Amino acid sequence: MISKDSYRILVVSDTHGSSSLLRKCIALEEPFDMLIHCGDVEDDFETAIGPHDYEAFAVKGNCDHFFPLPDCCIRKVGFYTIAAVHGHRQQAGYTYAGLAYFAREHFADVVLYGHTHVPDIFRDEEKGILYVNPGSLSRPRQADRNRTYVILTISDDALPQAELKILEDSAKSTKKP
Repeated sequence: MISKDSYRILVVSDTHGSSSLLRKCIALEEPFDMLIHCGDVEDDFETAIGPHDYEAFAVKGNCDHFFPLPDCCIRKVGFYTIAAVHGHRQQAGYTYAGLAYFAREHFADVVLYGHTHVPDIFRDEEKGILYVNPGSLSRPRQADRNRTYVILTISDDALPQAELKILEDSAKSTKKP
């Protein structure tokens, strides 16, 4: 269990071998306390993130056939339990039912998932569970095609908060005459 007043967690997913984009995201957001990758790394995770002094975890996605990653990651952070999974086995993108079952199974307050390549943040007020999909850094599928990730903030005096962020693409941000 990790305990302190406030915790800042970088959440990414579906980088599909784009280690340079992952490292760019890391450099933009440092310092943070933890990195959680929600699968489809398609690279050796430790090599992909490079040298680091924060806790880092990745889960196996449906494209991570050749990499020894766990199917899920469960972490107690402050008062909250965070559960990460890729989401393909929970039918992410079609229904929350599989993710809700996964949350109950692991007594999770926060469920992190990927697979859809579309960012989504949803709080089930009735059950008190925050569902977070950071989207994709390499192959976004939402209408605006922005490369997205999430900063998850955990503190003892507030509910977990998820902030969706855009990894600015130099090609998009460069104005042409």
